[in-house]
Amino acid sequence: MMTATVLHCKTAVLQILRRGIQPAIHSARSVPLTSRDALTPHFFQRALACHSLRSQFHTGPPRALSKTTTTDLPSSTAAEQLPPLPSPPSSWSGTSPFAFAFDIDGVLCHSKTPYPSAKPTLHQLQCSSVPFLFLTNSGGETEQARATTLSERFGLTINDTNIVQSHTPFQRIASEGKLPPAYDPYVPGGRKFANSVLVVGGPTDGSCRLAAQQYGFKNVVLVEDFLVKYSAAVGNNPSTLWPYRSVSKNIRKFAKPLPCLRSGEVMPIDAIFIFNDPRDWGLSIQLLLDIMIPALEGNTAEKPPPPLIFSNPDLLYATSHPAPRLGQGAFRAALEGTYRRVVEATRPELDPQMKYACIGKPFQETYEYAEDLLVKLAKLAKKEPVGAEDQLKRVYMIGDNPLSDIQGANMFKSPRGVEWVSVLVETGVYKPGQSFPPGGEPKIVVKDVWSAVQWALEKEGWQK
Repeated sequence: MMTATVLHCKTAVLQILRRGIQPAIHSARSVPLTSRDALTPHFFQRALACHSLRSQFHTGPPRALSKTTTTDLPSSTAAEQLPPLPSPPSSWSGTSPFAFAFDIDGVLCHSKTPYPSAKPTLHQLQCSSVPFLFLTNSGGETEQARATTLSERFGLTINDTNIVQSHTPFQRIASEGKLPPAYDPYVPGGRKFANSVLVVGGPTDGSCRLAAQQYGFKNVVLVEDFLVKYSAAVGNNPSTLWPYRSVSKNIRKFAKPLPCLRSGEVMPIDAIFIFNDPRDWGLSIQLLLDIMIPALEGNTAEKPPPPLIFSNPDLLYATSHPAPRLGQGAFRAALEGTYRRVVEATRPELDPQMKYACIGKPFQETYEYAEDLLVKLAKLAKKEPVGAEDQLKRVYMIGDNPLSDIQGANMFKSPRGVEWVSVLVETGVYKPGQSFPPGGEPKIVVKDVWSAVQWALEKEGWQK
């Protein structure tokens, strides 16, 4: 078993050598590289000698690295060298009292391209059986799909239990079968999911429906289901729901038939979950107003509207475009403003303030969910039963955004008393010299993810 594990580790390292180290990324979010930004023989010696190359929540052999990907690296940059990460102390038993939570974009990669230090950093942690997960405000697909993508991108075996996307904590709501009171401002005690839940956003291929069903939601409807319902049975014709959008063949493929309703009747929806950024803001806003303000559909019955839960508050996010793009927080602002104006114009007796809840970074619920997973990953690494005493003492949150990653780690109140340490890198949203928002000042600012992990390991008593 030991020989096979070492061979897996050797194979992974040799493949990294053959593929080379990624060159500097020429974008507004990259930073100049120095001669420290590649692997050294010290790393390879330690990696080849590691006793455990395995991903958390995975017992099989590591997945093979893809032979050809968009992130293949030219060998000419292999001369650049990263300093070796610290080694565990002689007393190291393979049980880590600490773990890492990594943001993805801006920390480990820019768009789809990994930063040069990302792969060797993650490989080293996996070789040393240090638990880690990816904590991101992005989403729109299942955790397994995201795990597969990241496995190929970083050359590791990553499991879906290493992934916390913005909407992943909705799984806890689905498993309980009802909405927690904190999320429902209309029904004391929260309402049960007796009817349908509306999932908004994500790619127009039904990916978010699949994710919601895997979480345990029984009857999941999408905006596109309504679009098809209010259109002609065949053809690429506009829908009366939103006349500026035609119904394509692709949408008809994955759309789900909705029940027939009497004139003026609104389909019963128990909750509205914004899983990801809507691809058509106008269509989504129109449907949500129809459901949340039933008078728009000719129904004057005074029924409480379904609760509305967003999965992240990000106003802007970075892409390969030179300037930041509008995020889910911007959609929320557009919906909120439109809701207020429409209520004032059509139902002035109602409160024009739209009620909603929001999870994702930097909110408590998301960090609590991530901590629960890290505790399980730490126990699995030690092969302890789930009911065993928690060994996790610290989590290092490595992020690039003071408003989400850092503020969330600083504000989080761990039910277990676990210390969350915020570490800010300079490869993403934050640029050197910028001021910090209230609550967004990190424990330390470092150059990149390699430097962040090196600092954390030294704090834990690991030696260079």
